[in-house]
Amino acid sequence: MTRDSPDAKNIALTFPVLGFKERARTLAMDQEESEVVTGRLKLVNASEIDVGVTEPCGGVAWSPCWFETDENGTFGVGPVLEGDYIVTMDRDDDGFDEYPSQTITVLADTAGNVTPSDIERIPPMFDIEFLLLDHDDQPVEGQNLSFSNQFSPITIDARDNGGGSYNIELPRDTWVVESILNDDYILYEEIDLQESISGLVLQYTESAWVNGTVMYDISDKPDEISQPFVNQAVFARWGGISESALTDDNGSFGMQIPVGAEINLTAYVVVGSQLAGENFFRPKRWH
Repeated sequence: MTRDSPDAKNIALTFPVLGFKERARTLAMDQEESEVVTGRLKLVNASEIDVGVTEPCGGVAWSPCWFETDENGTFGVGPVLEGDYIVTMDRDDDGFDEYPSQTITVLADTAGNVTPSDIERIPPMFDIEFLLLDHDDQPVEGQNLSFSNQFSPITIDARDNGGGSYNIELPRDTWVVESILNDDYILYEEIDLQESISGLVLQYTESAWVNGTVMYDISDKPDEISQPFVNQAVFARWGGISESALTDDNGSFGMQIPVGAEINLTAYVVVGSQLAGENFFRPKRWH
């Protein structure tokens, strides 16, 4: 049910509802003290985090809606109806959220106030503009570039400004950017973001396809026919970067990796907690 639904008029709430209340602050870094954060926050459904938000939260907070902190960074919103929510903040209104909370689940028997995760520890953010080149040093536009890190399940996509220029806003962390140009060229790069970066250039490099098969080990049963492991995860790791694939009905898998990378290839087999792996280096494309 939404705020505009005919069933949403003149109803009586017969179950407890939840309110959000806290103070927004920056994360204290090194010798810098935490600071109050003020501005607009948004309450959205967890399944629709990118939805447009145009309505303020009212006496009952119908998601999606927005609300403001006071001059001390303090805010309160609610009651909030049953559902799964995320609280976000885009302080400089550039389309990138400086703060997304973890999913907040409100059940019919939930009552009281809740603090959105880490709202008092919003990390410093860096606006990064970079140039994307192909293997011939020519600017490439219209590409999807995703930034991720090992601590967050959320990936952040860069914005295409045209002419090979892109921009993104990221917190301090080690990030992996990935993009596929075609079957022959790929981008995987690890970026240690500790301070503002200028003049960043990212470039697609030659790639190769790693193909293989994961089979049951029957070395001690010579009279049996080996069977494939189906729907099993295979991981390729190099540096701080990881890529994965699932085996098909024949136990086969394939993944695209950059040429020149030293790869640790590992298959995690669920049955029996078995582990199979290989380390290899490919300086040129496979044929």
